[in-house]
Formats: sequence, C-alpha cells, structure tokens
Amino acid sequence: MKSILKNNYPHIVAVLFFLIISIFYLSPVLEGLSLKQDDINNHKGVAKEIKDHRKEYNEEPLWTNSMFGGMPATQVSVVHKSNLLSYVQKIITLLTPHPISVLFLYLIGFYILCICLSIKPWVSLLGSLMFGLSSFFFISLSVGHNSKIMAMAFMPMIVGAFIYSYRSKAIVGAILFALFLGLELRSNHVQITYYTFLVLISLGFFELIKSYKTKKLFSFFKITGLLATAGLLSILCNSGNLFMTYDYLQDSQRGPSELSSNLIGEDKTSSNGLNIDYMTNWSYGIGETLNLVIPNAKGGGSGAYLLEQNLMESSEVSNGFKNFIKNAYQKGWTVNTYWGNQPSTAGPVYIGASVFLLFIFGLFFLSDRIKWPLLIVLLLAIFLSWGHNWMFLTNLFADFFPGYSKFRSVTMILVIAELIVPLIGILWLFQFTENKNFLSNEVNLRFKKISSLKLFYYLSACIIVFFLSFIIVPDLFLNFISSSEKQIINQLTIMDPQTSNYVEELIDFRKTILSQDVLRSLVIILIIIGTLFLFIKSKISKPVLLIAVGLVVFIDMWGVSKRYLHNNEHSSLEQQL
Repeated sequence: MKSILKNNYPHIVAVLFFLIISIFYLSPVLEGLSLKQDDINNHKGVAKEIKDHRKEYNEEPLWTNSMFGGMPATQVSVVHKSNLLSYVQKIITLLTPHPISVLFLYLIGFYILCICLSIKPWVSLLGSLMFGLSSFFFISLSVGHNSKIMAMAFMPMIVGAFIYSYRSKAIVGAILFALFLGLELRSNHVQITYYTFLVLISLGFFELIKSYKTKKLFSFFKITGLLATAGLLSILCNSGNLFMTYDYLQDSQRGPSELSSNLIGEDKTSSNGLNIDYMTNWSYGIGETLNLVIPNAKGGGSGAYLLEQNLMESSEVSNGFKNFIKNAYQKGWTVNTYWGNQPSTAGPVYIGASVFLLFIFGLFFLSDRIKWPLLIVLLLAIFLSWGHNWMFLTNLFADFFPGYSKFRSVTMILVIAELIVPLIGILWLFQFTENKNFLSNEVNLRFKKISSLKLFYYLSACIIVFFLSFIIVPDLFLNFISSSEKQIINQLTIMDPQTSNYVEELIDFRKTILSQDVLRSLVIILIIIGTLFLFIKSKISKPVLLIAVGLVVFIDMWGVSKRYLHNNEHSSLEQQL
C-alpha cells in the first residue's frame, strides 16, 4: 500500500488540487446556490412536457409539442438508461455536483493528455491550469452551453489516448480512446466531436508519414485498426442517440431541402446544410483574433455603456459624452461595450498571454515534431473562425468537407486553439526544464544558423515590441468602431453634427480600455521571460521556476475568467428556487 502511494502521490496531489480549485471557484454551489444559465432555464421550459410524461407514464416520449409546431424529442430530453457511461462519468468526476464536476473534468482531462505524452506530473499540473482556466470555458458555462463544455472537457483525453496508442501501449491507448470517445459522444455535441476529429486526422497523417519514413507501416495500420475498432465500440454505446439525431437531421434545416431554385446567384449551400449566411452569422473578425492574447482587444463581452459605472460615474469623462450615450440610447442606439464584428458575444476566447508566450517558444524550440500537425490544424481553426470575413476557405469547407455545412457559429472551432496552444506551450516548458542546456545549440533557420540562446532573446524582444505597439499606435492594427456602429453614426451625424466629436471621445475611451489590458498582458509576459532568464542563468531552481510560472499563469487565467463568471454582489450565481 505504501509503495502504491509513493509511486502515485503526485497524481493524488494533482487530483486533490484540481478538486480544491474547482470547489473554491464555484464554492456557492455548496451553499445551495445554482448557476444562472439562460439556455438551461429555457431548456427547462421546453422539456417540461417531456418530463411530466416520463414521470406519469414511466416511459420516454419521443415527440414534444413544446417547440415549433411539434418536433422529435431527440435533442430536447431523451434519457438512454441503458448507456452505462453516465455512471463512468460520475466516477471520473468523484460524484461532485454540477458545475464543480465540469471544471474538475476540464483540469483532469488535460492532465491525462500530458501524462499520455510522458510529461512529468508537476509540469502536467501546470498545463492543466493553462487549459482548464480558459475564459471560453467559463463563458460557455455561464450561458448554459452544458453539452458543449462537457464535450470540450473530453477533447484532451481523446487526443491523449490517440497519441499514447502510437507512442506507447497500443491496446491500453485504444481502450482509453474507446472510453473517452464514448463519453464525448454521450455529451451529445456533434460539432465539438467534429472539431476533435480534425485534430485526430492531422495527427493521424503525421503518424502515417513518420511510419513510412521509419518503415513501420505495418505497425501503424495495426494501431489504426485498433483505434478504429475502439471508435466503433464508442459509437455503438451511443447508437440510440446518434441514430435518432441522424434520422431527425434529414428533416431539419440542416438536411436537404425539397425546394430548389434556378435563379442566378441563388445560394446553393442551403440545399445540403445550413444557409451560409446563417452558418457564418457569428464569425470572428480578423482583428478580433487578438482576443486570444488581449482579452479586451474588442471590449470583452456585449453590454451597454449606459450601465457601466466606471464610465457614467467617472469624473474624467465629460458630461457631454455621457449625455451623448444617453441620447443615442433614446434614438435607438445602445452604445456597446463590445465593438467587434459579431452580432453579440458573452466574452472573448482568451487563451492567456502567459500561455501564448510559451507557445511561441515551443514553435521555435520544441524538438517534438508533433508541433507541426498541431500548428497546421491550429491555423486552419483560426482561419475558419473568421467565417464570412474569409469566405473562400469557408465556402471550400462548406462545399467539400462532409458535415461542415451542418454547423452554425463558426467561432466555436476556436476550441481547437484552446487545446493546441497550451499543449505546445507545456510540451516546450517540460523540455526546457528537463534540459535548459539545449539553448547552447544552434537553430538552423532558412537564411542562417543562429544560437538558440540568441534566438530566445530575439523572440522575447519581438513579443515585447508586439505588445508595446498596441499601446503606442493602436490605430495601426485595430478599429474601435464596428461596421454596424458606423452606419448608425452616419445617421446620427446628419441629425447632430456634434456626434463626430463624441465618437472621437468614445474611441479614446475604448483605446484606454485596450491599453490597460495590453499593459496587463505585457507585465505577465515580462515576468515569465524574467523567470526563464533567471533559470537559464542558474539563479533559480526548477521547482522555483515551475511555481513562479504556475502562479503567473494562474493569476493570468483566473483574473480574466472571473470577469465573466464570479461570486460578487451582482453574481451570475443565484439562489436555487
């Protein structure tokens, strides 16, 4: 017993740490409070008829009249009692209540991925913070996208089992792959599963090329066969819901239309999937991608400046500007705290300035060539998230990639960035802490050879200058008035020529918001670069480095996430009724 504890105590400590973090962040749940999730509240009303029927007749109704003119209950509320994976999920989450269980699952999921990649436990624990405390998770949780966040939580586990099958023990990896994919499919969010397979396909091609070069194709196909079998088993475990979903799909707006048009210029993409305009209605702006490292690059989440106390009660803001915001509201324009391209948003997809720094170092210094297929699918995800802002690629995927045209809200594909950026970052940090002497080597760039240490300094300087530029010349890269706001401003300017002056003040205010967050990100980056430099010079030990970087990552990620899901006086947690 003692030997078991001795060999596994880092894993036990990690599990307890994740549990403490999850409980501490969502502690009001233990006080009888529940999370106020608008989508879940709507779902309760829609599903009431089904639940009442289930309670009265002890059977599953497969039809409901509570939505539209009546529809199958498939995606509303159908309980598949024979699917035993629900019990497995409860065991993995240690029987903790929702949403504590989901945050714990996020943290432990990335930890499993790191362990599958042979990263030591203490570094893996740090990696879990990089992934599990991302703002997108808490934003999705706050609005009630429960099936999405559950599917996202199993993404790293699936990828970890997939890689482990090729790199270590194929049978064990295949078993884990079947288990995690089965839990993913049970979460019932096909769009996230689709994005997960984009990552797996990229990694699969990488393993194929590597096996071809090392003349191990037989081993590759054997492992691939095991994984395919494991995938089939996970599909069979969820066959009831998957079949019902597929059957209903044909009669929904995502299926083929019985109507056709021969009009020139008529959009044809809606015949086999969603209408392209509807599909790309929520598209990330190209400049909005900076949200990945600067959370307020476009103002954060949607809201009304009229309700912002730091603006409306600030003595530094002119009364004329405040009156302009009030008058604009009376004329039908709610001046928004968010000035990006999307119709609205609950918040940014922030992966962390600290995580981004480690990721950049990983791209240049990580010796594991797995970074290249990961980088390819990462760039693809970012480009596809732009949606109608880069229609060439969006149309290409909608027309030629099976199933892609069935999904709306293309911004959701940034979950791939949420996974890959911290993965490459933590892989490099592990390599760095195990062998800092690699910086004495030379890097063979296309144009010349350069020492790794010099490249480290150059990259650090470039990243610092990159962030400083957004403080010095923000207009060079970003717009501070959205396209929809420009139309309204033009109309208001005709009625009141003074509008242009107040708009300039609005732009200055938004620049101030941006500068504050850029400065925050810059300070975080400087601290980590300084810590890495001290370790290179042997001024601090490896444990001190990991603790210091871990604290910075924790403060970075926790601080932004708390903007969108918190326990303050005006909290998104409300008393359970």
